[in-house]
Amino acid sequence: MSRLREEVQGALRRLSERHGFQRRPGQEQAALIIADAIEGAARATIEAPTGSGKSLAALIPALAHAKSGGRVVIATFTNILAEQYWRKDLPIAMGLFDWPEDEPPKATYLVGRTRYACRLELERRAGTAIAERFLDKAENGTDSEFFSIAQRWQDRRLWREIAVPPACQGRKCTHYRDCFFYRARSAARSAKIVITNHSVFLSDLLVRQSTQGRQDLLGPYDFAILDEGHDFPQAAASAMSYSLNQEVLRQSLEVVQRALDDPSLQRGALKGLIPLAHKRFREGIRAAEEAYQRLGQVAEPGIVAVSPEELLFDPRVGRSQLQSHPSALAEFLDTVIAAYEGFFEALQKLKSARGARSAEEGDDEVFDMLLMYVAEILYQCKRMKEPDAVSLTYLDVEPRLSVNREVIDVGERLRALLEEGPPCAVLAATLTVDGSFQFLSQESGIRAQFEEALPPVFDFERHAALYVPSLDAIPDPSTSRDEDSAPLYYEAVAEQVQRILQTVGGRSLVLFHSRKEMEAVYRIVEERTSLPILMQQSSDAREVGERFRRDIRASLFAVRSFWTGFDAPGETLSCVVLVR
Repeated sequence: MSRLREEVQGALRRLSERHGFQRRPGQEQAALIIADAIEGAARATIEAPTGSGKSLAALIPALAHAKSGGRVVIATFTNILAEQYWRKDLPIAMGLFDWPEDEPPKATYLVGRTRYACRLELERRAGTAIAERFLDKAENGTDSEFFSIAQRWQDRRLWREIAVPPACQGRKCTHYRDCFFYRARSAARSAKIVITNHSVFLSDLLVRQSTQGRQDLLGPYDFAILDEGHDFPQAAASAMSYSLNQEVLRQSLEVVQRALDDPSLQRGALKGLIPLAHKRFREGIRAAEEAYQRLGQVAEPGIVAVSPEELLFDPRVGRSQLQSHPSALAEFLDTVIAAYEGFFEALQKLKSARGARSAEEGDDEVFDMLLMYVAEILYQCKRMKEPDAVSLTYLDVEPRLSVNREVIDVGERLRALLEEGPPCAVLAATLTVDGSFQFLSQESGIRAQFEEALPPVFDFERHAALYVPSLDAIPDPSTSRDEDSAPLYYEAVAEQVQRILQTVGGRSLVLFHSRKEMEAVYRIVEERTSLPILMQQSSDAREVGERFRRDIRASLFAVRSFWTGFDAPGETLSCVVLVR
């Protein structure tokens, strides 16, 4: 028996001996498959139905590998599940091993940079009650911690002002050493276990690819475990898609201003050059905003470009294609590209002009961050003008004018990214179609050497009931969402939801695809029942989830982040309602 398998089996044995623990054969099988994949540097796909204990099945082999010096990245689709791994499951898994000198391997939790609070911005708001309270209680400095403290909407809107920007002064900032984001990123590069989300994992792969391996976000690692793997292609599509509007242009000005707002950058060879480059960038963005206004006067919603052209044979695409699109669109994209391209070239020249002392003084990091930030916008704008792979460009005019790029098929791109990186295991409750992993392979680009579909944990025939409303109970949502018909649709959905809640006594998770739909149904149901009902706000998933777990009679109306990875043991969650 291999050392890794021996460690995993020892941890599983200790887990089975814990008071109140119920042995789960599927959990043991999944953990051993992952151990074999780590040891053989192979890829694995494992369908582990709800209740299998996927989190510990992932953590146990990861920690066993870390015990001998290996590094593993564990990524989930939602931050809710990532935090659950970090706060709840990791401490349990750590306690299943005998660590040399009682010193377990370092583990860390990392999310995207804009999900951390900026200490410099918090310092500028010193004295305000919410800023002081947050600094006093924050452990990781993340948005979920902030929103668990900020209950009033007046306090919640502060987050947009204090979030870490896409590019900043880096090491030159006075708060660099205690920066929430850089502290987490530094810990992630040295930790043996990194718990993150799909978005950060994908960003790391994309940075590695675009820099030919010279830069990365997570440091070198041996193996990755992707939980909620059925959502991985969607995360990739979101990461590769883009929306360009006036807010993006204005945010660029703020990001550049904050990053370059340091007198020390303008010494020596750069004195006078940075203000000139900055001035030209502002002029370029001003010209782009003017072109944006001209486009807004003639724009209509619809598809303006596709790749490959065969996409137009799809009736859904063909119907939405604009037969002619305004020249103002080409003018807008050309102006935006010119602004960012000119600034990108200026940044490269500034970095070169800085000379050898740049890296020592920390200036390189500022320029590198800005170069990556500008390069991403530039790449997306060029792909909007000339789509590549399987993607399309379309115009939206509501709620505001935007030019959008959507990647439809990410399989081939993901295959290239994953084959260049370390091997991985993919876990989820549902991965197969008719018992086959072929669809997952096509969608995600993962070619696995190990494939396993574990049996269900629960006896659904004996312990579950399925209710489906009659065909005439709810109007067809595809034809009922205009302003005239929507109230009737919401009323019908609310009536069904209310009946379910009354029947089961609350204790329900009601899941919606649309926030607008959720809010409309909530308003109706909330007025008609005495049962407590919670509703997920824009950024309080962690806090509202905890309230739902504590109140056994409560029901929770929620959207995307609660569809996967949310755990509420016991009677609290006795019924799931899917509004589709």
